[in-house]
Amino acid sequence: MNFNKESLTMYVLKMINPSVSETDTIKNILKVIKSATNIDATGIRLIDNEDYPYYTVIGFSQEFVNSENSLCSRDRHNNIIRDKDGNPVLECMCGNVICGRTNPELPFFTINGSFYSNNTSVLLASTTEDDRQSSTRNRCNGDGYESVALIPLHSDSSIIGLLQLNGRKTGIFKRDDIGFFEKLGESIGAALTRKKYEEFIRNMNIELERKVTERTCDLQKVINEKEVLLKEIHHRIKNNLYTISSMLKLQSHHARYKSVKNALSDACSRVHSIGMVHQRLYQTEDIACIDIKSYLNGMIPEIFNIYHVDSSMLDYCLDFEDIAMNLDTAVPFGLIVNEIIVNSIKHAFPDGMPGMIMIRMTQSEDEYTACISDNGIGISEESPPMDKRTSLGFMIINNLVRQLDGKIEMRSRNVSNKISDYLKSDTESILRGVHYKITFNKEYKEDERWVKKEC
Repeated sequence: MNFNKESLTMYVLKMINPSVSETDTIKNILKVIKSATNIDATGIRLIDNEDYPYYTVIGFSQEFVNSENSLCSRDRHNNIIRDKDGNPVLECMCGNVICGRTNPELPFFTINGSFYSNNTSVLLASTTEDDRQSSTRNRCNGDGYESVALIPLHSDSSIIGLLQLNGRKTGIFKRDDIGFFEKLGESIGAALTRKKYEEFIRNMNIELERKVTERTCDLQKVINEKEVLLKEIHHRIKNNLYTISSMLKLQSHHARYKSVKNALSDACSRVHSIGMVHQRLYQTEDIACIDIKSYLNGMIPEIFNIYHVDSSMLDYCLDFEDIAMNLDTAVPFGLIVNEIIVNSIKHAFPDGMPGMIMIRMTQSEDEYTACISDNGIGISEESPPMDKRTSLGFMIINNLVRQLDGKIEMRSRNVSNKISDYLKSDTESILRGVHYKITFNKEYKEDERWVKKEC
């Protein structure tokens, strides 16, 4: 066999490329070998479960491939015959090479486990099946192939298949040709093993991605269903609270005594404040957090409405941006703001005095700071400090601040001021009336608060 071994080796190694698929690699290798050696037919068998079918061939008829595709010996019921160790018995010379049933002392076997013959007719006539190590089907000889070489393909210490070279002429192969193909077979076997692992890993990744995507879709569906359910719960709670608020408001209209009317109005505003939280959670995409500025912008006008405030005389201003709180924090904070605003409405602006209520908020990494001020008449200097006041409104404020694990300070300047001056000046320096400063930790969970109290 005359061919340029160096060029063939370079072509084959070039084809063993990580970017090329296993199937294309094998086909390209066979094409180059057939072209370089001018052989009539060539093929590669690769392990597939317990058998070694042809992976791809060039030059063999489809009838030949169909009849020779399986190497497993079978009984009359078409069941695989196995040896004493439970391994399938592989027939013919291909089975010998794959199973390592070769004897290098015989002229048609090499020390590296290959088989070759330059005249299969003579071989069959001059040897027995015992010499040939197994029963032979004689299909290659029957199809006119006189020169046959079977080269094992190794993966580490295992044989994963073989390279088959068939020629119709006699005397095609030389001993050093077989040695060349044995070395080439080692490279091909290593490359195919690598590609099989790559293909396996690629398929595993595809399967894992499919499962992750499928599981993610399932989880997202569950999350969406829970969000819809939570929103519906918030919607129903809001409706129930608004019903209670409306009933309290209606009851206050029919109350005979002013003290009862005021108490019912106070209760109405408190219930409405909580209801606003659930309304915001129902309306927002993020049901875990509430935008506080939006919440207060909805709540304060409702408080003004409950207490029949003339908005042309009393206004409010929110001086902060982008602060969000969870439900456990927003509810007590909203009630605190409600109580302070109600106190301002009731006491800071007597006899229709015009005024302004301002809420400023800041946040750090760990805490919120809320400053709630009015420019009303203020509180008498003889009044007790914040934590000593016994009115229901102040008791509620103190309890809610403690619930937030926060602290509250109150300052008062008993000097009235024009609204225009209030708006033009720095809040910290000109505040007249009552000024509250509340600080509390971020995102305290309700159950943590109660555990902390019990400890």
